[in-house]
Amino acid sequence: MKGNKIFTIVIVVLMLLLILSQIFGPKTISWNETYLKDKKNPYDLYALYEMLPDLFKNKKISYLRIPPYNAILESDTLLTNHPVNYLFIGSFASDSLSKKALSNFVLRGNNVFISGTYDLPDYLLEECGLQMHSYYYDLDTLQYSDTIKVYAASDVERKNPFRMPVGDCANFLDLQEGSAAEVLMTDSLGYALFVRYRHGSGYYYLSVIPKIFSNYYVMKDLKNNLALQTLAYLPQYDIWYDEYAKLGREGGQSPLRVIFFNPTLQWSYYIIIVLLLLYMLFYSKRLQRVIPVLTPPANTSIAFSKTISMLYLRKRDHRSIAIKKAEQFLEMLRERYRINTTEFNKETLAELSGKSGVPLAMINDINSQINLVRHNESIDGTTLLELNTLITKFEKIANTNN
Repeated sequence: MKGNKIFTIVIVVLMLLLILSQIFGPKTISWNETYLKDKKNPYDLYALYEMLPDLFKNKKISYLRIPPYNAILESDTLLTNHPVNYLFIGSFASDSLSKKALSNFVLRGNNVFISGTYDLPDYLLEECGLQMHSYYYDLDTLQYSDTIKVYAASDVERKNPFRMPVGDCANFLDLQEGSAAEVLMTDSLGYALFVRYRHGSGYYYLSVIPKIFSNYYVMKDLKNNLALQTLAYLPQYDIWYDEYAKLGREGGQSPLRVIFFNPTLQWSYYIIIVLLLLYMLFYSKRLQRVIPVLTPPANTSIAFSKTISMLYLRKRDHRSIAIKKAEQFLEMLRERYRINTTEFNKETLAELSGKSGVPLAMINDINSQINLVRHNESIDGTTLLELNTLITKFEKIANTNN
């Protein structure tokens, strides 16, 4: 029995060391092609998503985690006078309902942009008169590591090629006889990589090189940026950015997806399972006395907060409360709107108004109140109440707009 206990302790210590090495060790870079907007791995889209507001100035950018059919149905009354660009980058999923809805959606003057290595739907390729082929399966002369040159249609003299490995491109489009698709980007062999097809009053935009939108390629060459050149063909409409095809409905998957999406949590999960199995192995036959149930300690956090608040009020230290309220507000501005709160000037206040949708006059009032609190050794309860009221109104308006 003593030998078993020593063995168990050794295993537990090793497992703990492994957990610590996973948590505090160097982070591994994932080269998986996930194309997620909020991730900074090489083949995610964080850099591109941050650039979208600059590419489509003063246009609303919506992040969608619902099927195309639902997105179009819920906004159907708005689309007549407010056309949009519907972006699918890295992955595309469409059922029969979404297929019909997208077709009517484009017919009425909206645009659908799809960029995927293998995700371009067959029905759409057939409608556009296109066939998809592979560089290193259908062309015997190219290997996975060979480099190809990519040219935008605007580069008539072909002086500014964008170079990328064949493996990162993989496929090309072949226009069939009679195809009405317009070629917007080709390779050095003349094969199409990006086309536009008119459907009613709108367009389908089809690209077979989604990797050019990834963090790796967007940051690799900012001067000759193929991703920005590609999106420049889209009109200045509001943007619908789809991630339903990659992540499904928001909140609609298993809670374990958070664990398996994070390598550190994933390792911890596996180690816990192993430890549980070891526990069952060594202690399954051991008899134990009944362990009394102990009432867990009560959560007194709220009571503690109320006590601290009463101490401030009893001392009538309104300025300290106001300072803390202002600091929380400024921290929120830095995190949500990426605003430099070190010093407010006219440009910063105007930028905050544009990003939050809150009137500039209200923001000026909040700034004046914060300055009043900072530059006085004491304030009365009325000033504290006015500051709290202004911040509450700001948050309500900002949450409504965003």
